[in-house]
Amino acid sequence: MKKILIAEDSAQVRETLKSVVEMWGYEADTASDGSEALRKMEDSPPDLVIIDIMMPVLHGLNLLQKIKAGEKTSNIKVVIYTGKDFESEKAKALELGADAYVTKAENIEILKSRIKNLLEGEDTSFNIEIFGARGSIPAPGKNYEKYGGNTSCVKLKAGESLFILDAGTGIRELGRTLSGTGEKVSAFLLFTHTHWDHIQGFPFFAPAYDPGNEFIVYGPRSMDRSLEDTFKLQFDPNYFPVSVSDLSSRIRFRDLTEESFSCGPVDISTVYLNHPGMTLGYAFKRSGRKICYITDNELTGEAGAESVDGAGRLSEFISGSDLCIMDAQYTDLEYPEKRGWGHSPIGRVLSLAEGAGVSRLILFHHDPDHTDEDMDLILDSARERSGISVDAAREGDSLDI
Repeated sequence: MKKILIAEDSAQVRETLKSVVEMWGYEADTASDGSEALRKMEDSPPDLVIIDIMMPVLHGLNLLQKIKAGEKTSNIKVVIYTGKDFESEKAKALELGADAYVTKAENIEILKSRIKNLLEGEDTSFNIEIFGARGSIPAPGKNYEKYGGNTSCVKLKAGESLFILDAGTGIRELGRTLSGTGEKVSAFLLFTHTHWDHIQGFPFFAPAYDPGNEFIVYGPRSMDRSLEDTFKLQFDPNYFPVSVSDLSSRIRFRDLTEESFSCGPVDISTVYLNHPGMTLGYAFKRSGRKICYITDNELTGEAGAESVDGAGRLSEFISGSDLCIMDAQYTDLEYPEKRGWGHSPIGRVLSLAEGAGVSRLILFHHDPDHTDEDMDLILDSARERSGISVDAAREGDSLDI
């Protein structure tokens, strides 16, 4: 059994971490300050040590230096677990040899994922599952059974970390699936934007009503209100009978701009898209693999339009993707009548993906008027026109990258 030493001056945090680490299947020991931790490591080196930065007797970063310089301790994996959420502190810790840096404000599953990767070897794959691929409004009925009628929702797994991309009506079935496991749910929910077809399913997401579950919600703020404030509007009694206070799970919000950050083992970057309102696209990177989620974006295809539709920047953003899920709501013939509505013609999407060196393109955000028969014809045409692998998202599809 792998052994973990916890160096933490807070007795409450120390004992809580010990219980959690043992629950994860590791042997756990504790130290209340840096000096005690160093003595224990020299006497009986653990496989990994969790270090708080602010500790008495010996500061956490000084302890890190001594661990990496010690003959008996230099090979011990080190995870910094701190309340200090400063980039300068993180950069210093990594420079001194820390293997991971996790803040206490983050989901405990991030700490678990980092530890598991360090001690058991990293599972570097992504799993993607489509729960909703329809755009604008749900499209129920027998003519939509193959590709599905639920609006945008994609499940992304990276090791133990769960990501939910948008919360259209597809999130209801995802919630039923997660609740059916009987396990507690901890996930990162990332909104591209807050138009109704990307948030309308959340009030029916069963795990949100379970007090044992936890979610961190990311997305762009609007011009006049935060992501959290916009999110709560759909629980207004004028629109929905259930109050936001009935959501018993722990939910935290973080407004995003164009930026880069990490969740669990995944590095995430965002880019602004060409769509009415503030809208973001996402890139997920892990151990050399890259997946992009670019929906609700208008590529005009006009000469010199790159400054308007962002095609040049977007090409760089998705460059080299192993998989790119991209808005392709309109056919080239339909697009002139839909110009300015914030969605792309398929021909422009194919050109952009091929030029950016995307390995596999998934057409997404299907128009609600496109039946299964229409989608089959659209996909056949796209494959004939493109030099890369092209598919169209279908509810229930599961892909490993």
